[in-house]
Amino acid sequence: MKPVSLLMNPQTIFLDGERSVANAIELMRKNHIGAILIKIDGDLKGIFTERDLLTELDLKTPEEWLSKKIKDLMTQDLKTVQHQDSYVEAINLMRNLNVRHVPVSKDGRIVGIVSIRDLVKHYEEALQQMLDEKEAHFRTIFENSAVGITLTDKDEKIIACNAFIIDLLDFSEGDLINKPVKDLYTDEEWERIRSLDIRSMGMQHHLDTQIINKQGNLIDVDISISILKDAQGNITGSIGIIRDIRERKFAERAMEQAMAIKKEFTSSVSHELRTPLAISREALSLVVRKKVGDITAKQEEILNMASNNLDRLSCLINDILDIAKIEDGRMDVHKETTNINPLFKECCAGWQLKANTKKIQLSYSIPTEATMLAIDKTRFLQILSNLINNAVKFTPDEGVIDIFMMPGEDYIMFSVRDTGPGIAKEDFDKLFEKFKQIKRVEGPGEKGTGLGLNIAQSLVELHGGSMSVQSEVGKGSTFSFTIPKN
Repeated sequence: MKPVSLLMNPQTIFLDGERSVANAIELMRKNHIGAILIKIDGDLKGIFTERDLLTELDLKTPEEWLSKKIKDLMTQDLKTVQHQDSYVEAINLMRNLNVRHVPVSKDGRIVGIVSIRDLVKHYEEALQQMLDEKEAHFRTIFENSAVGITLTDKDEKIIACNAFIIDLLDFSEGDLINKPVKDLYTDEEWERIRSLDIRSMGMQHHLDTQIINKQGNLIDVDISISILKDAQGNITGSIGIIRDIRERKFAERAMEQAMAIKKEFTSSVSHELRTPLAISREALSLVVRKKVGDITAKQEEILNMASNNLDRLSCLINDILDIAKIEDGRMDVHKETTNINPLFKECCAGWQLKANTKKIQLSYSIPTEATMLAIDKTRFLQILSNLINNAVKFTPDEGVIDIFMMPGEDYIMFSVRDTGPGIAKEDFDKLFEKFKQIKRVEGPGEKGTGLGLNIAQSLVELHGGSMSVQSEVGKGSTFSFTIPKN
């Protein structure tokens, strides 16, 4: 910001205050200046300016003011600005004093006079320079932006556009200027956009759409539209920010195709496996039950091992089908309000036999009053069974498993607590991921599919609840899930 020393007139002319106005006018005309400094008895006392002269002209006849003494007309309250002060400080001082000229002081002496006209002229020049720089900066951003930018008027015609949109559509700038925006869309898409009533809503709107290039091809774009209004609230146009999303759309379509293939493959393979699996299980059952002849103890052991593996394979197929349904949003949850207590007891008691084989003390508690919840009975049993199954698998022989439910204000919490090896906190996030099997610190355990907890969590969420875990290595784990009362 320039100091006044660069804008002042260094010519300083002094006149004795006893001199007449006629002398002052002659001196100002001769030197082409608008102000002179006035001395009285050799000391600087004031300043006489064109403004003081014009004021007298309005009030006196020429004979009266030409003979009047300068000291009677000059500005008495003389103020100065320092030569290093900025021109803005000088303008503010003049406004406060209501004057148009002010002396410039340096080291206690007057070195020039600065006028409001010179300061304002510089201010306007500086302002114009700043505006030019801002406009150039804006133009650089506008033209070199990595997105398309269009500006439309109130009649929805394009009045400005940048290089990105020109290259994207393969039009020239002349082709696009004054082009109605609707010409960039198919009739059907334009009707859809118009139905959003973006302009009357008067806000920013975001949408995925397609626009037509010069060759008539459709291009996938993402558009953000901002409505422009004047001070009275009238719509004056809009700004459109346009992004090329062809690669994203291509990837999305490829993903959709891959998901469709995956869905078809999963369903086909799983269903194709179920038939031979069922036949194999039935055949093994006939042999184990000695319906086709006697078998030795060793043969029975091997056949039971095979039967267990077939059961595990059946569970895996069911899990894969469930995961596919959940991912596709096809998992149906048929809720009905029921007393949960008998269902809870049935599920817990059903695992008692397996717990006994490991001498695990399995206990459960049921409220005396009915506990009414809106649930899918089958899916509820699947959730609770998964947690109890995991507890039995990972709890060592002669361990303890407690299963209980706790009513909250808006929900019922179901928990399965075991005395297994526990889980490290850094592994908590992995617990509910598909096909993830965390490393157990100790304990026997059994190999699973890595799908059970993920499915259980999804089923809980479909009921409007949530699942959580509390665990510490060496101190067992507690898995809990909530079901809302309403």
